[in-house]
Amino acid sequence: MVVGRRHLDQIAADIISGHQNGDNAHVILIGHSLGSNAVVQVADRIARQGIPVDLAVTFDITEGLQVPLNVERFVNFYQNNGFGRPALEPAGFTGEFSNINLSNQTQLDHGNIDNAPQLQQFVYQQIFQITHTHAQTRVAKRKTTRKG
Repeated sequence: MVVGRRHLDQIAADIISGHQNGDNAHVILIGHSLGSNAVVQVADRIARQGIPVDLAVTFDITEGLQVPLNVERFVNFYQNNGFGRPALEPAGFTGEFSNINLSNQTQLDHGNIDNAPQLQQFVYQQIFQITHTHAQTRVAKRKTTRKG
């Protein structure tokens, strides 16, 4: 699906509305190509409301976008193939930040990078770690603070 401005606005609005209504769910954003650009843009929009993103994963982001400071863990898989770019780490970023250049993996290209089993497994593991362990993500810390 191509993510247009209307979609970005709706995704961000849904997350913001849920947060304002007490939803403390983990925010995990994943995208490929233009969807990768959308991941960064949605994270930026919800950052303005002080909402953290526990995990953002991009596959072949097409612009050198700066990742907002509200992202706890950011991973960008890319290839220098005419489409992919490294993302930009902002000054003061305190989370985990990774640009992983896969240009040497010739079996991958822009069309299939998001379907690579080893990359999907990595993403599953990241999601599992966030959602099934007692990792003190920003969201988990917020829940503890609200209860106490």
